[in-house]
Amino acid sequence: MFPFLKFDTPERRAHALSLGPLKFIVLYGVLAWGCLTALVFSVFAPLLGFVPDPREGLSYIEKVLSAAPLAFAVFPACGLLWGAAMWFVMRKVETRAR
Repeated sequence: MFPFLKFDTPERRAHALSLGPLKFIVLYGVLAWGCLTALVFSVFAPLLGFVPDPREGLSYIEKVLSAAPLAFAVFPACGLLWGAAMWFVMRKVETRAR
């Protein structure tokens, strides 16, 4: 989905691993994956009918704003898990490659 989250070459993996675990998890997991996914979800959820709001007559912007708090709580938290998992997978791949 986001091409800058690809770590398919040894150079990209080496750069990502040089950041250290905390910086990698925060930058790539929470900010890059979590916040961008939350933003995309917040924008498209009202269009697809995923915003359960019993109040009728809300504008599109109000629906986006009602979806955003939950999205920006859930997706960055999942990004924390994604970043940690990716860190350990990349570290394992790099140690096997040596």
